[in-house]
Amino acid sequence: MNRPTRQLNFPHSTLTLALLLSALVLLAPLGACGDEESLTARYFDGLRSRQLYEVAELYGREQLLRDDLLPEERLEFTIELSRTLADHAMHAGDAQQQAKLWTEAREILNTLIQQTPQQQLSLEFQLAQLDALRGQSLRYQSQIAPYDHVLRDQAAKILAQAIEQFRAVQRSADAALKGLSQATNSASPYTQSELAGLVAQVKQSEATALLDLAMVLPSDSPDRAVALIDAAKRLKELPRSSSGPGKIRAAEVQLLYARCLRLQRHYQQSLDLLNQFSKAGTNSVIGDRATGERIRALLGMKRTDEAAKLIDDFTIAGRELPAELEFLNLRILSTQWQQQVDEGNSAAAAGLLELIHQQAEKVQQQTGGYWGARAWALWESNQESSQYGAEVALAIREARALYGHGKVLDAIEQYGQAASTAFRTGQRDLAFDLAFTRASLQLRTKQYEVAARAFGELFEKFPQNARAADASLLRAFAMGQVYNARRTQNKRQAYTEALEQHREQFAEHPTSAAATWMLAELEEQRLQTTVALQLYQTIPADHARGPASRVAIARCYEKILRRLQSLGRPTDSWQEIATTEILGFLPPQSSNPSSPLTEPQCEIATYLARIYLHATPPNFAAADAVLARVFDGRSAGAATNNSPQLRKTLAAAMQLRVVSLAGQNRLADAGKLLNQLSETSPVEMLGILGGLSKLVEDAADETSRDVGALQLQAVEKLDTRREQLTPAQAKRLDQCRAQAYEALGRIDAAIELYEELRETFPKDRELQRNLGEALIHCGTQRCLNQATQLWARLETANKSGTPQWLNARYYRALTAFKLKDYDLCYKLTGIAAQLYPELGGAELKARYEELSKQCDAQRAKK
Repeated sequence: MNRPTRQLNFPHSTLTLALLLSALVLLAPLGACGDEESLTARYFDGLRSRQLYEVAELYGREQLLRDDLLPEERLEFTIELSRTLADHAMHAGDAQQQAKLWTEAREILNTLIQQTPQQQLSLEFQLAQLDALRGQSLRYQSQIAPYDHVLRDQAAKILAQAIEQFRAVQRSADAALKGLSQATNSASPYTQSELAGLVAQVKQSEATALLDLAMVLPSDSPDRAVALIDAAKRLKELPRSSSGPGKIRAAEVQLLYARCLRLQRHYQQSLDLLNQFSKAGTNSVIGDRATGERIRALLGMKRTDEAAKLIDDFTIAGRELPAELEFLNLRILSTQWQQQVDEGNSAAAAGLLELIHQQAEKVQQQTGGYWGARAWALWESNQESSQYGAEVALAIREARALYGHGKVLDAIEQYGQAASTAFRTGQRDLAFDLAFTRASLQLRTKQYEVAARAFGELFEKFPQNARAADASLLRAFAMGQVYNARRTQNKRQAYTEALEQHREQFAEHPTSAAATWMLAELEEQRLQTTVALQLYQTIPADHARGPASRVAIARCYEKILRRLQSLGRPTDSWQEIATTEILGFLPPQSSNPSSPLTEPQCEIATYLARIYLHATPPNFAAADAVLARVFDGRSAGAATNNSPQLRKTLAAAMQLRVVSLAGQNRLADAGKLLNQLSETSPVEMLGILGGLSKLVEDAADETSRDVGALQLQAVEKLDTRREQLTPAQAKRLDQCRAQAYEALGRIDAAIELYEELRETFPKDRELQRNLGEALIHCGTQRCLNQATQLWARLETANKSGTPQWLNARYYRALTAFKLKDYDLCYKLTGIAAQLYPELGGAELKARYEELSKQCDAQRAKK
């Protein structure tokens, strides 16, 4: 519904140049305008006429860099380059490029003012002309979009600035003239006739700018009335006739005065003045413009038939209508269409509207440019007025314009007014659409509470509207954003109820699955992973959220299994259900080996591999097989074309594959893959180290040393980039190094490193456990005595019965066993088993039972 503001792109036609004549002709150095242009001026004119702006600008800049230019040559090149930049800005379609060109045009004039202050007066006139021309350009755009108040205000501001500059130049020129007449300024670079000519040019330019200003101001504005009075005054001060080239200028002044009278609504006086053009045999360009002014005056007097006859006279005479008159012909048709609408003649109105459409399309395609844009804008305005009514159509256009200028808050208010008007006039569907747009903008500007209320009102007031479900879903989304900003129980409950209400009310609508997704995300965020899993499972596979929901299911299964393992609970049944369901999300192995998995399927496979690797015992072969599928049919050279998420998934899969290969004792392959990961990020490399750490812990004695060597290899690679690590990451790296030392049999080095880390992180219990295990591994009397004290402290530091407490109790008993204090070992394990029969889960329970048997056996030997 929102449309961008159309950028103006003027055609380089004779008529368009005539429209710009009053501004562009005056952009020439004072005293340099003779009957014939210089070679330099003709060269620049030729380039501009073919729109070779870049060529002209490059040439002008190069010439101004010369040190051997005469002052009059530098002045001419500066003026021509400024004219070129201004003309380029008028034709540029990009707003940023336009602003840059206007700025440069001013800067080169200001530079010359500083270099040649004797030319300051004429150059300041050129600066004022630049602003006037820029304001006129905005005035043209404003007439294409008369509902665009921002564009209108911009034009008015720049034109007012130009008018003040013209008045300042005139004051300076008048003072200089007075000085010459009193012989007090004999050193003036200007002659008396040049100054008199400058004053006349300034007055005409100011009058033109005043008329442009009047055309962008509201018709009932007092400022508009003042601008027209001032313009008339300036024009009356100019000569009405002269010989030679000045005769065209006199006709231009007369035409401007006729326009001023028309804008003051002195229509008959304007017509009387314009009728003199045909009697005087004025040249065709000025004559055509005079005809255009006559048509406008007649339309102002509501003499539509006479205006239409002027168009007919053109066609009867066999002349092709100029672009401006093509547009005015559409204005006449538009007036006739409105008359038929007012009289209730719907059939005649419909026929005229279709004719306007055809003619506007023709003008836009054949003429284009400014008049083509105005013709199409007129058709759009009529069409929207016919469809929505004039009041609503205007409100919609104003809202679009505000949004196009980035004034979103103002656009929100305007869309609200348009919606209210549409509702009042019985256009319920349109009212819904406009209010929906308004609420969407409120959502975009993060006015979540306001947007939630607005969307709620929409689906409550318009429950049968085709987009009521969308409004309900967006209401819930907005409430979710309110909750995310401040997570209170009440806000969460309101968000949850909104989602559940939507799922119930619009159960058969596609948005129901989207609401389910949002609710599942909320539950997963709240660590209600099992609930989230069940919700994700209800989302259809063919829904837009289907692929992502399958990824979420795999993610939830992995979280659930991790949680069960941390609590020491059985995982077998969950493991079987998870792997069976997740495997079903992947295509059959033999379907097409050369076709790579999709991005979601790669994520699913990676989660499945994690589940296999964290199983008890790990299923390294199954993990490796599913990880291999992630890379099947995917060439390394295409990695740069992958999305950020896919690159992240592939990196994670490769890290896991190092572990899956090492777990199968394919250490050479794992080492090669590790070398390929030498440039991976520190965080990713730490992920690899984490997987290798688990391997070292679980590996049999015969493979522990080899895996430890691989782990140390990874540590050394990452250690070269230690400066990129956070303190916590550096600590984790050193822990992995110590663990690798331990696996390699370098127990003393491992204990020394753990001790250093304990001094830096004295409250880190994980480090204390690492040290305690290494001391037991050391096995000397001194090491075991230290271990005894350490595990006793860790047992005291944890709550009785927790997995952490039971783990510390186990190692305390194991230390007693190694110190041959079998009675203490038996006592510690026996009390723990009596108080907490589950002993922290199947794995730890098995270790307790094994240690207890060994204690019994040793005690029996006594």
